[in-house]
Amino acid sequence: MNREPGDEFETSLHTHGNDRPSHRLDWPTSWGQYGRWDYGLLGLSAATLVGTQIVGPLEKINESGTPDPDVGWQSTTRLDDFVRDSLRRDDFEERGRVRDASDLLLSLTVSFPFLFDALVSALWFHESPEVGRELALLAIEVQFVTAAIQSTTNMFSSRVRPYVQDCDTLVELDSSGDCTGSGRFRSFFSGHAAQAFAGATTSCVFHAKFPLYGGGSRDILPCVGLLASATAVGLFRVMGDMHHITDVITGAVVGSAVGLALPLLRMRAWENKRTVSIVPNGFGLAMVGLLR
Repeated sequence: MNREPGDEFETSLHTHGNDRPSHRLDWPTSWGQYGRWDYGLLGLSAATLVGTQIVGPLEKINESGTPDPDVGWQSTTRLDDFVRDSLRRDDFEERGRVRDASDLLLSLTVSFPFLFDALVSALWFHESPEVGRELALLAIEVQFVTAAIQSTTNMFSSRVRPYVQDCDTLVELDSSGDCTGSGRFRSFFSGHAAQAFAGATTSCVFHAKFPLYGGGSRDILPCVGLLASATAVGLFRVMGDMHHITDVITGAVVGSAVGLALPLLRMRAWENKRTVSIVPNGFGLAMVGLLR
């Protein structure tokens, strides 16, 4: 069979019998689209986050039975004390550097599913605007829901940060203002750990559902790397004396739960799960349907 010049090039462009790029991703219609319930949850989470941040940690009751702004949840576990003694940096400036490192890693881990998975990979590389939009909105929703849960818990628990134990002995700490502000009561649970693990698990779900990087190990490695990054964020918060290990573990559990639950609930087929119809039946109406 003789081919005219250019036939081979044209065939390579239309391997799938259409004009779309072969690497384009499709958002299943059975998953539906980001709608009013999603926007409602996002708005409620944002409002809750703002409100709890304005209110701040609630005052606790002192031994005389009256509210005291200087009293908070101060008890620790043996695990808290052991891990703090093992990991906490003794040098004040080194603690600051570790805290800065946790902030940088948190920014990377949180932004990854939104920036790299949704916008760079799905929207730009795969030229799939619908997938990019849905993933981006999901990534944002996960972070706001996680932050709202953490901030609400933070407000009611008013747990004292571990560094407060050194406020009377460490001059640099006392002069920084950390020992007098309401931030000293924001230990439980760790927002850094919660949001880092929420971002990591969200990205893991994205890569499990879509071959964003081509499938196989190329989509497994980002998940593993982000989980390692989130773990480092949590450990750095302990090393920087900002949280107890139980704060970090709780944050990791809550963040992972939200980061897995919201995308997985969203990415499931809702069509035909419950199909009910009203049809004529003699002189009346009948309800028929399929439940499964």
